[in-house]
Amino acid sequence: MNVSHSAISALRVLHVITGTTEGGAETMLLNLLKGTDASCFQSKVISLGPKECMGEEYEAAGVDIRYLNASSSLKMPAVFPGLVKEIRGFRPHVIQGWMYHGNIAASAGCLFAMSPAAVLWNVRHSLEDMGKEKRLTTAVIRLGSFFSSRVKRVVYNASSSARQHQAIGYSRDNAVIIPNGFDTGRFRPSAAVRKSARSLARAGDENLLVGMVARYHPVKGHGDFLNAAAACSRLIPGMKFMLAGEGIDNSNGELTRRIRELGLEDSFTLLGHRNDLERLYPGLDLLVLSSLSESFPNVLGEAMSCGVACVCTDVGDCREIIGDTGIAVPPGRSDLLAKAIVELMSAPGYIRLKRGAGARDRIRKIFSLQSVVDRYEALYRTAWEECSDHPCALPEQRAYIGSRQS
Repeated sequence: MNVSHSAISALRVLHVITGTTEGGAETMLLNLLKGTDASCFQSKVISLGPKECMGEEYEAAGVDIRYLNASSSLKMPAVFPGLVKEIRGFRPHVIQGWMYHGNIAASAGCLFAMSPAAVLWNVRHSLEDMGKEKRLTTAVIRLGSFFSSRVKRVVYNASSSARQHQAIGYSRDNAVIIPNGFDTGRFRPSAAVRKSARSLARAGDENLLVGMVARYHPVKGHGDFLNAAAACSRLIPGMKFMLAGEGIDNSNGELTRRIRELGLEDSFTLLGHRNDLERLYPGLDLLVLSSLSESFPNVLGEAMSCGVACVCTDVGDCREIIGDTGIAVPPGRSDLLAKAIVELMSAPGYIRLKRGAGARDRIRKIFSLQSVVDRYEALYRTAWEECSDHPCALPEQRAYIGSRQS
């Protein structure tokens, strides 16, 4: 059988993700697809859930994406036949699962489709407290520990996450750490953007502007952030706060009520979900992340890439991300969060600028998007080659391996 050059050089990679709501996994996948060499990789995304807020961003980027429309985790088995059909139609060389449900679906779909594809998982969650997980999520996590040794690779975006999962039985032999990467061309300092972002937050030159970008969820610790903001406002009058993320808008009665109780109505701006964060970060003097649990949060790297120093909780790989350019404090301690914010914001302006410059330099040296894309591409090639002796291996797969060995 004659195999064309394009047939043996373009690997088909099918990504199976739980959904397209706002989150770190969804953002990293989108960034990965934007950076992947389309001449070498043909990518397709299957969302087990319906089209959500980031679906528009995937489509705007030209991503080939299909929604299976499972309205909840319990409904995912009902859309499984659709996943099997997609696998058979696309004939992927690599199936990359994203997050727990996507991982299990990727493995099961490959099995039922009788596909020779290499299956990889992507774990992007920390396990600081399993007791806080939903019952079904806990069951899926445990199920993953049983099947993790049966996939080619388990990719973690944080070393802390790898350790936590391996402690409950996930395989150590096929673990790979690939951190999130950041587009330093998109996320960069800008005097013009700084001015417009600060205007949006009603912050003048005399005001310090502190921001937080996170969806409204208990694990993100918004309550701790609000308490810290109240303490900081008493010590540094005129401080302003900008919040963005899914569920962070004036229709959130719980959030707005707490802001009123603290007497901070004039200090807060709530922006909701945004897909133009590069037009917000440069306006900040400081970014704060008050999460009770994280793995490798994108917001830290994005803000740092824009020259903004960060205060974060010491969860997941947060401390490793910021290095000595910011401050990490224990989670759930709004008093220490406030102390760290005041410490950085009380420093002279040139010191804050130096910290910001150091933050951007750290991202450029260690966490550039291109270096992460290169690692994923190399991983996909290696995983596919390892499947070349599969009894159902595709003809072009064997031809490709033969051409690499000759």
